[in-house]
Amino acid sequence: MKKMLGTGILMSALALVALKPALAQSTPPAPQPVVVVNQTRFQSVAQDVVLAAGASQRFEVRSDGFSRVSLLLGGTTTPGTGGLRIGTLYGPPLVPAGTVRALTDRAGAIRGKLVEPVLGPAMVVVLSNEGTADATITMSAYFAN
Repeated sequence: MKKMLGTGILMSALALVALKPALAQSTPPAPQPVVVVNQTRFQSVAQDVVLAAGASQRFEVRSDGFSRVSLLLGGTTTPGTGGLRIGTLYGPPLVPAGTVRALTDRAGAIRGKLVEPVLGPAMVVVLSNEGTADATITMSAYFAN
C-alpha cells in the first residue's frame, strides 16, 4: 500500500512537471487598451507646461468630426495661491463657449474638468493662471460621438 501511494504521488508530481509549460502557455494575455476607431479620440493638449502667475496660454485642438469633448486638467502649484480657469473657444470665427474654474487642494494639487458639446471644427483651449504662483499643468482632451 505504501509503495502504491508513493508511486501515485510520484506520478502526480511528474504529471505536474510535464503540464507546467502547457499551463504557463495557456495563461490569458494581459488586457490591452481599447481603441474605438472613428468614434473616440484622445489628444494630449499640454504636458508639464509651466504657466506663470497671472498668465494665460492658448492651445489649438482639432475637434472636427466629434460631438462631445471632455477636458481633464491636473497639475501642481503652491498651496493657497489661487487657481486656474479653463475656457474654450470654437470657430471659425472663434467665439467663447464653456469656462470652468479648476480646484486646488490644500497640498497644491490642481484638478479640473470641462465636458461640453463640440461647437465647431476648430477648438482653442485657454488656460488662465489666476493665482499668485506658477503652476505646472498637464491636460488631455477626449472626443466622442
